[in-house]
Amino acid sequence: MARVLLIGAGKMGRLLAEDLASAHNLTVVDRDAAALAALQVRCPTVHSVQADGTDLHRLAPLLEHTDLVVTALPGRIAFSLLRSLVAFGKKIVDISFFPEDPFLLQEEATRQGTLLAVDCGLAPGLSHAFLGHSLSLMEEVSSFTCWVGGLPYERTWPWQYKAPFSVSDVLEEYLRPVRQRIHGQLVVKPPLSDLERIEVPGIGTLEAFNTDGLRTLLSTTPVPTLREKTLRYPGHAEAVALLWRSGFLSDEPIEVAGQRLAPRAFTEAVLSRAWQLSPQDRDWVFLRVEITGSEGGRLLQRFYTLRVDASEGRSAMAQATAYPAAAIATWLLTEKLPPGVIPPEVLAQNPRAWAFLTHYLSERGLVWQEETRYL
Repeated sequence: MARVLLIGAGKMGRLLAEDLASAHNLTVVDRDAAALAALQVRCPTVHSVQADGTDLHRLAPLLEHTDLVVTALPGRIAFSLLRSLVAFGKKIVDISFFPEDPFLLQEEATRQGTLLAVDCGLAPGLSHAFLGHSLSLMEEVSSFTCWVGGLPYERTWPWQYKAPFSVSDVLEEYLRPVRQRIHGQLVVKPPLSDLERIEVPGIGTLEAFNTDGLRTLLSTTPVPTLREKTLRYPGHAEAVALLWRSGFLSDEPIEVAGQRLAPRAFTEAVLSRAWQLSPQDRDWVFLRVEITGSEGGRLLQRFYTLRVDASEGRSAMAQATAYPAAAIATWLLTEKLPPGVIPPEVLAQNPRAWAFLTHYLSERGLVWQEETRYL
């Protein structure tokens, strides 16, 4: 059995651990003793280590006996950890939403013999794999648009939202400037911009707004038009915008009762309770990718549509994020690829990787619909 080290036993890490432990010798590192204890109940074979997942002094002995590392940490600390892990020359799979460019690690990863697979979750992740697969089939791709969202079944005022992963990363989606490519030109737009309403079968009317999820696609693909939008119940974006414009999401400290406090830190703590997705809350995930281009000399649009629902105590978002990462990790353990940074859109252009990903996910209930319309 391969030896896998998972750093992070949070909302995504728990399901990653359950899946990986079924086929690999798994060690899980997290500083939360309660999270590790709960994981141990579900996965008795897992070796748990209570430690700060960014503490290299604790990680180094574990890395010596590891074939592959999976990192599932909040984006604000993930890149710094990855930069340190690259020096160990291991295969690494990451699902974090960090703001830095992962290709900043390309040179060092190549020098150290490290294979670093980044953005291996849902979107970025599976969404990018859909584009990569299409690039391997089509003569030309002229546009890519992704709509993606995860929401609770039950809508409750005022937010109509529950966070299926860390609130810190959710807020990052709402705050980062949005990079797009429109007709070959890089465009930077405000977050939450270009608000529109769309109809989703079986769900109803949702709102969609720009978010900065294209990431590596802007440098790895020649597609002239690239866009990503996040889906929420109508009214959510306006509520978030009120926080933003009122200063509640500012990182600049203010004085409160003699104490210096960053408004965002306070807001994040409050929203962590208001947006908590409890085990009793059922959620769903919807992903739709539209790709326009040509194949066989004919213009066409190709659509990939995925709907995931909570089941057996597993949130929909955890399934849609953890299973793609577990699939990529399992495939990389069997393959010899050159070192460096590899995102899903590059990986999915390999026919064997695409076939493995499709089969692995279908076994776990993640089956998407693919439709082609000729223009």
